[in-house]
Amino acid sequence: LFFGYLTKYKGIELLIESFRSVSDNGLLLVVAGGEPDHATRESDHGMYINSLKAAAKTISQDIMFTGFLRETEFADYFCAADLVVFPYPEMHAASGPFCLALSYRRPFLVSRPFGSFYGIPEELTFEYNSLSLAARIRQLRTTQELRSLALRWGKSFMEGRTWDCVARETIHAYRSVS
Repeated sequence: LFFGYLTKYKGIELLIESFRSVSDNGLLLVVAGGEPDHATRESDHGMYINSLKAAAKTISQDIMFTGFLRETEFADYFCAADLVVFPYPEMHAASGPFCLALSYRRPFLVSRPFGSFYGIPEELTFEYNSLSLAARIRQLRTTQELRSLALRWGKSFMEGRTWDCVARETIHAYRSVS
């Protein structure tokens, strides 16, 4: 599963290209998300999405684009996903889709730049090329230990990001400056 706005800086084309090496019966790549609000079909975003769809058609019939999803649909896609991939070539900001994947307790893979930003174990990252990503996808699909590592790391990461933790940290910050 890829989840989020379909924008160039997220590296979706790499994920689609990697699917060439891992597609087989029963494996479906779901690209879930839509264009940013300001995009039009004629805009750079629109052309980018059209190029993704054209590339997907040449690679596999098992690549599905959902378009924009309502929040009430998120759970269906995350719960059905065996893996969520974040192929971002570099880290730009906090990732809402990443936190959603962790909150739904889904195994994940991230690019090395993304992983180093969050301190994610190297086994859950890939070099920024389609062969490295394809190899990691195959490893994660066949190695329970790797899936368990992703789930354990995600749980630990999310434990420090509850509203209670945020409240404690905020109170601590205010007390330290007063």
